[in-house]
Amino acid sequence: MMYKSFSSFAIAGFCILFFVCCNTSEQAPATAATQATVLPASTDDHSLADTSSNPAACCAVLKFEEVKFVEHDFNEGDTIHHRFKFSNEGDIPLTIASVHTSCSCTAYALSDKTIAPKKSAYIDLAMVPEPHETKKQIYATVTANTAEKYHKLIFEIDKSSKQ
Repeated sequence: MMYKSFSSFAIAGFCILFFVCCNTSEQAPATAATQATVLPASTDDHSLADTSSNPAACCAVLKFEEVKFVEHDFNEGDTIHHRFKFSNEGDIPLTIASVHTSCSCTAYALSDKTIAPKKSAYIDLAMVPEPHETKKQIYATVTANTAEKYHKLIFEIDKSSKQ
């Protein structure tokens, strides 16, 4: 009985301590420094700008020529390759932070990790299907310094529906 009373008292004390320490009702007044939006540095203009109508003003803009590729003509044992071309349509350098594939059967090669504004690059994907595999879909997730952080590429084989 005494143990239950002590544990109840300890829990109540912890809750009061938590409430007192974490009470956020009395915050320091906001200053201009805490209200400012931090934007990536630009070589042309280092001032803060309204970016709500123009995402290119705050971020790089990654634009792929295509985001899905389907290979219909392949043989068992083939390595299937495809080049996904893209460009930086923004006004600051585009940085590709990472590329992750959804299957260990797929490798990638990135032509450049940093792409200047209005320049192009590519990601090569290579897949080795399992023997007798006629249909498979792999995703490559590209992470970059863009407004939309993640970009999905689809790399598919489908021998059953040749076109």
